Amino acid sequence: MRRLDSATVVVLATNFNPSVLNEYWLVTKGIVSEGAINAEERVFLPQMVKVPTEEFKIFVVPDRLQFTIAEPAAGSAKMVKEKLGAVIELLPHTPYRAVGFNFNWVAATQDIGGFQATTKSMFVKEDSPLSSHFTESDARFGAYLSKDALGFRMRLDIKPIRGENPDGGLFEGLLYSFNFNKDLDAQTAVPDIIEALAHWEEAREISEKVFQDGTRWLGVDDDN
Repeated sequence: MRRLDSATVVVLATNFNPSVLNEYWLVTKGIVSEGAINAEERVFLPQMVKVPTEEFKIFVVPDRLQFTIAEPAAGSAKMVKEKLGAVIELLPHTPYRAVGFNFNWVAATQDIGGFQATTKSMFVKEDSPLSSHFTESDARFGAYLSKDALGFRMRLDIKPIRGENPDGGLFEGLLYSFNFNKDLDAQTAVPDIIEALAHWEEAREISEKVFQDGTRWLGVDDDN
């Protein structure tokens, strides 16, 4: 199994005012349609707002706004631009500090046998000073990598995961957590966020390419 598990945009600010994003404001500004908000899960408080719809979720607290894609597949860039971009432009005086994209990709297999040896060969060379300290069969491995990409700092954290399938079978795999971060200048924050959002699809494609190349050894199909 290989799939994109979650995709979010996070905008950091010195002081958001969550109460501005009330249901009336969201509907009249065209961010959500009337009746689209899940009445059972929505939260509108002075210091926290949670707006769940079938397409996306908005979560706001004083230091951040998080926009989560409900079905994080290719082609979600239009939604990010039209919905989140509109919110940012409608709140131009908010002291924005940074914008980031987060993509969590999961690769897992029920063929547990070679998982330990294969992941060790990926992340720890045999002549590494660490190698001799992690020879046990229960040892697991991951990595942290980073570079500049698309005007962001791209950070990748790879961690081993394990769990149980609904049928009771065990699986092990890797969680690839990508973060694309861009710090903002207060004087140009709004246009810089809008420009950054235009790179959403490119960033998703980069994360997918890295993930696919880094998990081909699993020999499993993508789960769409």
